[in-house]
Amino acid sequence: MAVPSLLNGIRELGHVSTWLQNSVEIGDLLHGTLSVLVAIGIWRRRRWTFSIAVAWSLAVVYTATVASFSFSDPSFQQSGTVIGVISAGVSTAVVTGLFAWGARVFSRPIDVAPRTPV
Repeated sequence: MAVPSLLNGIRELGHVSTWLQNSVEIGDLLHGTLSVLVAIGIWRRRRWTFSIAVAWSLAVVYTATVASFSFSDPSFQQSGTVIGVISAGVSTAVVTGLFAWGARVFSRPIDVAPRTPV
């Protein structure tokens, strides 16, 4: 997910019509970068991984929510736009929240001390 987000953000940054669409492209760059950091943090089992995963989650939720209307109906004139925006926000928040929880679980240091039976 990181590479396509980074490439899309770089390719489309500055080539969009409105500042809202530009913020979506900045969000692409941000969550692409943060996802690389989260992957490194999980791999290295660093405590800061959860904080970065939460920031990644917020960037993804923002990008998904704003992109769902900024490219198609920025003035909310169509009746289904509000439902689409809410659906995009809630569904991405659930999925990214689960991912952040998984990052917290999998980034804990491994307890390698031998335990003696009692």
